[in-house]
Amino acid sequence: MMRIHYELGNTVLKTNESLNLWKSDRGSVDIGKDTLAVAIMRKGRPEGYIFGGNGKLILDAIVETDQGAVGRPIEQQLTEPFLMVGKPENPETRSFSTAGAEQKDFLTKAQDLYQEFFRGEHLHRSCHHRHEALVFAFKNDSGKLDLLIPNGSKIVYRGSHIVFISDENKAILKSPEHIVVSKHGRIIVMKGRG
Repeated sequence: MMRIHYELGNTVLKTNESLNLWKSDRGSVDIGKDTLAVAIMRKGRPEGYIFGGNGKLILDAIVETDQGAVGRPIEQQLTEPFLMVGKPENPETRSFSTAGAEQKDFLTKAQDLYQEFFRGEHLHRSCHHRHEALVFAFKNDSGKLDLLIPNGSKIVYRGSHIVFISDENKAILKSPEHIVVSKHGRIIVMKGRG
């Protein structure tokens, strides 16, 4: 694997339009017009962004079983900064303009998120990373980072109380209430301790 080095930019941008960062039949990550952003750079080019102010995450983390649906949809308004590393489907430099100098508070929060994400728990600033996949990191209510890693038909989501992995006809869901393993129509459901 190749070693990749990331750096956080120092110019605060804002989106000129609403953008879809990721979309599949299982969910989406969208940001609205005038969302603040700062680039995550690799070799002098944007390889991701930290966004803040106006976004939405939707994820269908439900597994259908003979006894009914298990799991729940995840829908989250993204008002706090969140991180995206990898090649997005949509954002291009023409989608952004420079924000005013009054955005120092956002830049400070972006730097904190960047340091937390790259400090070792998730990826390192110099790290091994297959960059054809996107990686999203969202702060949750307990101050930890929830991760969403979509790569084609594969989706991995790790939240504070849920792990959801999906790939076409296969899914794994682990929550305090259930553990579900589904593969090509065969399903195992175990009750959790929650």
